[in-house]
Amino acid sequence: MFWQGGQAVYRPAGGYARIAALVKQIRAANQERVLFCDCGDTLHGTYPALETQGQALIPILNSLGLDAMTAHWEFAYGPATFKQRAMGLSYPRDRALAWQSDGPSRELQAITKVAKGTDGDGGA
Repeated sequence: MFWQGGQAVYRPAGGYARIAALVKQIRAANQERVLFCDCGDTLHGTYPALETQGQALIPILNSLGLDAMTAHWEFAYGPATFKQRAMGLSYPRDRALAWQSDGPSRELQAITKVAKGTDGDGGA
């Protein structure tokens, strides 16, 4: 609901169901040649995320069909919690920005996806 011109106006504005529907539509229109990434701040910043240190969002994120994630404020919960949340995700996480007590993490995870219909999968 939005307040506009002194009255309530209802229109689609977001939410995970809407995101999932849009991604499904975009993938269908592009013959699955889509890389769907979460660029971070997803497990932090909203009430459910903060109250559960991101745990409440794991099943929702896993249902979206994401291809990869990079993190940002997710590190605010500390290395152990971040690692636990990352292990609960069903898609790769880029940990290049992780910082350990002895310095930056050298642990990198490569994220590779070959689009259907490209030379990489024997297609076009």
